[in-house]
Amino acid sequence: MLFSVRMTTMRLTPPPIIRTTPRRLHFKEPCDYMAHHCFKAYITGAVCGRTLYFHYYTFKNYCMLEYVNCMERYRVWQLLHMGPCYEVKEHEEYLRYPYDDDYFLDQYYVIEDH
Repeated sequence: MLFSVRMTTMRLTPPPIIRTTPRRLHFKEPCDYMAHHCFKAYITGAVCGRTLYFHYYTFKNYCMLEYVNCMERYRVWQLLHMGPCYEVKEHEEYLRYPYDDDYFLDQYYVIEDH
């Protein structure tokens, strides 16, 4: 009788542990979760924020604006518009436009006699 002998070697090292769940991140500050776990909907690119005192600042994205509000413990910054802030230049010359010949507007007004 022929026996086939199957040669196996014993494994001396344990099999590697494969994690099925991602590692949990712990932050000391609760606001850090907002900056780290930013939703894809809020990754909008640069946004312009404004305070009540009309200070303007360009934030990296909407999450950073909310992160700063969380760290300051008050909603100081409000979203003004999407995109970086821009500086509005004042006019050097103000023009006056006289309103002559606007009598055609009289037909839209009701003039009451008192």
